[in-house]
Order: sequence, then C-alpha cells, then structure tokens
Amino acid sequence: MFIDNELAIVSGVAIDLGVSAPSSGQPIKCFARGITLDLLVQSGATDSVADTTTEFESLNGEDLEFSLPSNTGRWVAFNFLDGSIDIVLPGNPTNP
Repeated sequence: MFIDNELAIVSGVAIDLGVSAPSSGQPIKCFARGITLDLLVQSGATDSVADTTTEFESLNGEDLEFSLPSNTGRWVAFNFLDGSIDIVLPGNPTNP
C-alpha cells in the first residue's frame, strides 16, 4: 500500500497501481539501492501478462534512479534478489 505516495519494497513483488496510478504526463519515480545483480521491471494491464519489460543488468550495489512512464500498466512487478526499491507517486498524498 502506498502511504503518502511512497512505498518501499525489499523483495520482488507485483504492485497493483489501481486508483493510485498517476495522471498523464506524471512519471513514477523509482530509486533502487543496494541491488547487486539484475533488476527486472515488468508492467501490464493484468497481473499475469507483461506488456513491457525493462532490465537493468549488474547493478553492483550502486544506486539507480529511474522513472516509469505515466502510461505504465496497472500492474508493475519488480524482480530482484537483494537491496531495496523506493517508489514515489507524483501528486498529492494518497493518505493525508
């Protein structure tokens, strides 16, 4: 669950953006920290089908900032073995 538009994850997970999805033109900011191997990010309209896949290879524990476009599918899956990812939605906090 997003609290104040932020979510921290420490293991691979699929997230249902549902009503939290940003409006057009507002990307979703992501910050990967301490991931030593690969990070695979998949998104799609359902939880079982990936429409897009992005792979970041051999991060070697270095911090990485990236954005998911505002038209990202409702479901987003982050697959990684170690480290963490912080996700920040644009706009007003969802749980003020």
